[in-house]
Amino acid sequence: MTEADCLGADRFTQLHRVMSTPVVTVPDSVDPRKAFEMLDAEHRRLAAVVDATGRLVGILTRTAALRATLYQPAIDESGRLRVAGGDRLSTGMSPVRPASSSTPASIC
Repeated sequence: MTEADCLGADRFTQLHRVMSTPVVTVPDSVDPRKAFEMLDAEHRRLAAVVDATGRLVGILTRTAALRATLYQPAIDESGRLRVAGGDRLSTGMSPVRPASSSTPASIC
C-alpha cells in the first residue's frame, strides 16, 4: 500500500478497499537482488515478506532490497556482526577534571 492508494480515503477505510492488488509477496529466504528485480518488474515499491507457511513476517521496500545489494554488514570470521561503541566523543581532548576549591578546572 502506498500514499497514492490512500488518496481520498479516511482513516477508517478498510485496507482491502485501498491497497494495490494483486499483493506482491516474496519468501523470507529471497536474495535481495531477486527481490528488487521482482518489485521492479511489477512496478511496486514494496512487497509482503512471507515465511515457508505463507505467514506474513515483514515487508520489503524496493529501496531496502537495492540497499542490501550495495552494503555488506561488517562480520567477523565466525559470521557474527561486528559492533563498536564508545563512552565519549572522539574529540582528541581529555575530559575536564572537576575543580577543587583552590584550583581552577583544567584539561588534562
